[in-house]
Amino acid sequence: MKDAHAWFERMQQDTTAFWYIYKNASAVPQGVAYFTECNERMRTSTFGLYAKPDTPLSTGIRIIYESLEIAFKELNLYKINAKVLDFNKSSLMAHRKVGFAEEGIFREQHFDGNRRIDVTQLGMLATEWKQCRKGLRERIDKLDALNLVSPYH
Repeated sequence: MKDAHAWFERMQQDTTAFWYIYKNASAVPQGVAYFTECNERMRTSTFGLYAKPDTPLSTGIRIIYESLEIAFKELNLYKINAKVLDFNKSSLMAHRKVGFAEEGIFREQHFDGNRRIDVTQLGMLATEWKQCRKGLRERIDKLDALNLVSPYH
């Protein structure tokens, strides 16, 4: 627990990182999104997210949508980078579905304590978000319609 406290203290002092807790309409935390390595001059950042395991399947897409809105509107970023561990196929698929482009593979970049894992590098430009945004919003609205009453609105 000591390491977690030290990490939390470092994150609070890091001016190149922004963390957001994603909550549903009932204000129940559903996940977290973060922007690290924010470079104000270059207008770039690395993006990541975690959704609680017991949340609806559409939670990850919702977190990505809200996060990209923040990234390109509020933080005024030009490019978002994302790194996804190779075994996390659902995250990789979600990033691709919302418009992230695959930019490369860092072979055996991550060590989990037992084995080396490839990391896929993805990216999205602000101009690409402008093109993808409406379609993703419509997709979320369709998911809401299928659920008839959405807990997110």
